[in-house]
Amino acid sequence: MRVNVNVQVDLEPLRQRLEALKPPVQAAMAQALYDIVINNFGATGVDRPWPWKELRNKEYARQMGRSFATLFVTGKLRDTVEQDNSNPEFSTVSMGNTDKVSYALAHHFGAGLLAARRVFPIQENGELTWFSREHITDEATRTLREALA
Repeated sequence: MRVNVNVQVDLEPLRQRLEALKPPVQAAMAQALYDIVINNFGATGVDRPWPWKELRNKEYARQMGRSFATLFVTGKLRDTVEQDNSNPEFSTVSMGNTDKVSYALAHHFGAGLLAARRVFPIQENGELTWFSREHITDEATRTLREALA
């Protein structure tokens, strides 16, 4: 005698649930990156891809009372960093030149005598630093666990 049991699993409800979690997980990942970028402004950074060079302009350094760069004097440069979660397919964190700050990208990539002082934790090879990759992944995992609990 033989007994056959056919099992059919409908994964559509699970797929729909996971698809609905995509925007909040992406937003959590973008927020984690945004926080790292914002915290890379100032005297020390939470995850800079390399140490920043000292200020080259000695007169400016004297006026500021420090020999190190902070990229934070008025907050205008920091305010060019934006987070956008409006697209359901992806979230973005970006920084760019604006009508108020025409030098944002020059500070990030370097230009002429201006040394590159990256606030985005992106290495020369275009990859995120290990710390940022782990932190962002942890935030995605935490958000998924909370949503699925």
